[in-house]
Amino acid sequence: MSVSVGEESSEASGDEEGASDDIPQLDVDSEFLEDQSDSDGELADHAFEYVGESTQPWAVVGTASHTRGERADLQVSVNFIDEDNTIIRDSYDLITDVASDQSAEFIVEYAGDDPERVSEYEIVVDVR
Repeated sequence: MSVSVGEESSEASGDEEGASDDIPQLDVDSEFLEDQSDSDGELADHAFEYVGESTQPWAVVGTASHTRGERADLQVSVNFIDEDNTIIRDSYDLITDVASDQSAEFIVEYAGDDPERVSEYEIVVDVR
């Protein structure tokens, strides 16, 4: 299991026209928590971002891989946390049949219409 914690801060953009006026600009910092990691799972990158006009337009997007040696499934789980350090949502993405020499993209959707409440998130990669 690999664990990383990211924090975001939002700032409304006022210089663009149309729908982009309502999309906060996010600056995400992250920290890899090595003492809680599983040596088989690897997290290359991740960010909490706007993914478009869909049912769930906000998500943690990134790339994960593993070093298990044979093909495996990767489950990427995210806890979305507010400024009071309370988990307000959790979600996951399951990526199946990933070879150990491949990386796989994931999208873990934020199932809420209030992304401004998310002050940080925890991300975990499990190899199955």
